[in-house]
Amino acid sequence: MRNGILSMVNSTESQVSSFLKFGRLLKVAASLSLFIIVFGSWVRAADAGLACPDWPLCFGKFIPNLDYQIFLEWFHRLLAGCLSVILVTAFIKMLSVGELRKALGTQLSVVLVLLSMQVVLGGLTVLKLLDAKTVAAHLINALLFLTVLIWTAMRSTQIGKILQRVSVSLAPFESDGTSNMSKKDHSLVEAGLYAFKAPLLLLTLVIFLQLAVGGMVSTNYAGLACPDFPKCHGEWFPPPVFHLWLQVVHRALGVMVLAVALLVFWRLRSVMGRILGSQAPAPMQGGPLQLLKRVINTVRWVPLLIAIQIGLGVVNVLNFLPTSITILHLGNAVFLYVLSLVATIYVWEPSFSLPWYREDSGLQDASKVFSKESPGSSKSLMSPPAELLS
Repeated sequence: MRNGILSMVNSTESQVSSFLKFGRLLKVAASLSLFIIVFGSWVRAADAGLACPDWPLCFGKFIPNLDYQIFLEWFHRLLAGCLSVILVTAFIKMLSVGELRKALGTQLSVVLVLLSMQVVLGGLTVLKLLDAKTVAAHLINALLFLTVLIWTAMRSTQIGKILQRVSVSLAPFESDGTSNMSKKDHSLVEAGLYAFKAPLLLLTLVIFLQLAVGGMVSTNYAGLACPDFPKCHGEWFPPPVFHLWLQVVHRALGVMVLAVALLVFWRLRSVMGRILGSQAPAPMQGGPLQLLKRVINTVRWVPLLIAIQIGLGVVNVLNFLPTSITILHLGNAVFLYVLSLVATIYVWEPSFSLPWYREDSGLQDASKVFSKESPGSSKSLMSPPAELLS
C-alpha cells in the first residue's frame, strides 16, 4: 500500500508543477494586460491614437522615427504584441499537456478569441479614425479579455495548490498540519461565503458597466459635458442631450457602485458577526475559513479605492481633464474592478470551494477523489477530479 501511495504522489509532482508554472505565466500576462489598458488611456488622453496613421506598422516601419505621441502609440502596439506572443506560447503549452488542456482549454480558447478580436478592433480604431463606437468596443473587449485571463490564471494556480495539498496528504508518515474543524464550523463559514456570492457578482458587474460607460464618455468627448459637480449645468436633470445624459448616467453609476459596495460590507459585517458569535468559532486558518479570509482581505480595499475614484472624478471635471488625472482615474477604476473580480472568483470558481478541499480531509477521502486505474495498467495514477476538468 505504501508503494502505491508513493507512486500516486510522484505522478502528481509533474502535474503540480505544470499547473503552478502555467498559472504564473498567465498572471504575468494578466499583469501586462492590465498595464496595457491603463497605458491605452495615456494614449487616448495625449491624443496619440492616430499618431501612427497606418496599421500594423507605423509609417510603414516596425520602428519609426519617434516623438512623444508616436512613441506612445507605437509602444502601446509593442506591448500588445508582447502579450500576444506570451498567450500564443501559453496556448501551445496548454495543448501539449493533457491535464492543462482538460482543465483550462475552454477558458484559454476564449482568451485567444478575445485577443484576436482585440487585435482587429485595434486596427479598426486606427483605420476608422477613432470612431467612437469602435474605440468603446476596444475598451469593453479589453475588459472582457482581462476578466477571462485573470479567471484562468487563478483557476490554474488553485488546481496546482489542490494537487500539491493532496500530494502532501498522501505522503506516508508526514503530518499535514491541518486543523480539526467541526462540521458545524465548516457549515457556518461556507454559509458565510455563499452569502457573499450575489453581492460580489453584482458589484463586479456594476463596476464593469461603469467602466464601459466611462469609455463611452471618453470616446464621445463628453468628459466636460457637465462642467460642474455634482449637478450638470446647475440642474439635477439636464435637457435630453446625448452628451449631457452620458455624463449624468456615468455619475449615477458611480453612486450605484458605492451603494453596492456598502451592501457588500453590510453583508461582511453580518457574516463575521455570526461566525464570531458562534459557540465554537474556528481559527482563521484552513479550508473555507482561509478562503473567507482571502475574500475579506481583497474587498477591504474597495471603499478606499471608491473614495479615491470619486475624488479623481471631481478633480478631473473641475480641472478640465488633465492628462495625469485622466490616466489615474481609469487606472484606479480598472484596479477596483480587478479587486472585485478576484473576490468574486474566490466565491464562484468551483476549484476554491469544492467540498473535498478541506484541511481536515484525510488520506481516504483524497485517494477516492484523485486515484483511478489507467487502461491496461494496475498502477494508480493521480489526476485532477472531474469537477476541475469540466
